[in-house]
Amino acid sequence: MEGNQIPAAGGATLAIDSLEPPVSRKTKLEGVGFYLHGRVGLVAVEPRRIRAVVRSSRPYDVTVVSGESGAAAVACDCIAFREQPAVCRHIWAALIKIQNEGLLPAPVATAAR
Repeated sequence: MEGNQIPAAGGATLAIDSLEPPVSRKTKLEGVGFYLHGRVGLVAVEPRRIRAVVRSSRPYDVTVVSGESGAAAVACDCIAFREQPAVCRHIWAALIKIQNEGLLPAPVATAAR
């Protein structure tokens, strides 16, 4: 699964509310819905690599690999990510779960601004 490099803006810590390019409000709200409805499961947690499954019309496989520079490589096997590699609703949901579990050093995510 190919990853899209997502740098954290202005620092070496990945904070999902400061991703570049910014994540759309629609994507955030859809991802929050998956998270709040308990549709995100972490299936493999390693020091710098986390694999999650987000249950939707089918299970979607999400991978987040954090780098030492503050960037993260993210990937999802959904069609939206394959067509345009960017943070999709499944990746957003997984990032919220990962942060709220304390697996990435950043504050708890908010739904939208």
